[in-house]
Amino acid sequence: MKKSGYQFFGVVFILFMGYRIYTHFYSAAPISGVITDATTGQPVEGAVVVAEWYSESPGFHNRNSELFEVQEVVTDKQGKYTIPGFKMKFLPRLFAKLDFYPPTKFLIYKYGYLPRHTSRMDGTVKFPNIDIKPFTGTLEEKSKSMMDIEMLLPNIYESCDWKKTILLAMEIDKQIEEMEPYFRSHPEIDARLYEIPEPWFLKPTIFRIENKNHYCPGAVEILTKARKLRNKEFGK
Repeated sequence: MKKSGYQFFGVVFILFMGYRIYTHFYSAAPISGVITDATTGQPVEGAVVVAEWYSESPGFHNRNSELFEVQEVVTDKQGKYTIPGFKMKFLPRLFAKLDFYPPTKFLIYKYGYLPRHTSRMDGTVKFPNIDIKPFTGTLEEKSKSMMDIEMLLPNIYESCDWKKTILLAMEIDKQIEEMEPYFRSHPEIDARLYEIPEPWFLKPTIFRIENKNHYCPGAVEILTKARKLRNKEFGK
C-alpha cells in the first residue's frame, strides 16, 4: 500500500476517534420542581431529592447499565428543589452512551413519608412536580413498608459512593431508628438491619465487604453524630 493510503486511513482513524471522544461528553440542564404532600397538597420541606443518570453499553444478552452521575438536594420551605445538572462530563467507556439526557431516575424521601421512585426505565417518570404519601398506620403496618425504605440505603462499606447520597442515608436513618424497638421485640420478623441492638451502619457484615481496599471511611461517623444530635434535641 502506498504511503498516501496509510495517511488516508490514519486520518480516517483520527477523525473517528475524535468523533467518539466528542460524542462521549454529556451535559444536563438544571431541573426545578416542587415536592408536595399527597394527602394535603401542601409543600414538603426537607425532602431529599436524588437524581441519577445511567449509561448503557452493549452486553452479551442485554445492555449493561451503569450509574453515570448522582446529584442530591433538599427541598426548601416551599417544597422547591433544583437539581443543578452538569456540563461536559466525560463518559470513559468507548461503546457506552448516556441512557437519557434528563435523569434516568428520581428518588424522593423524607422521614415520615413513603419513598417515591420515578424511572424512565419502567415508564413511571414524573417530574419536576412530585407528590409523596405520608408513612401512616400502626407499627406493624409500617414494618411492612420498611423494605422499600431500606432499599434506598447506600452501601457505606464499599468505595465512596455513599458520599453522593449521604443526606438520603441520614433521612432514612431517622425512620429506621424509630422502628428499631419494634423489630427487636419481634424476632420472628426477618429484618437483618435490626438483628442486634446496634444501628444498621455498625454492621459491615450485612453489606458483604469484598475488598477492604475499597472501604471509604466517614459514613459511620457522620451517621453516629447525626443520631446523637437528634437524640439530644429530643431529650432521649
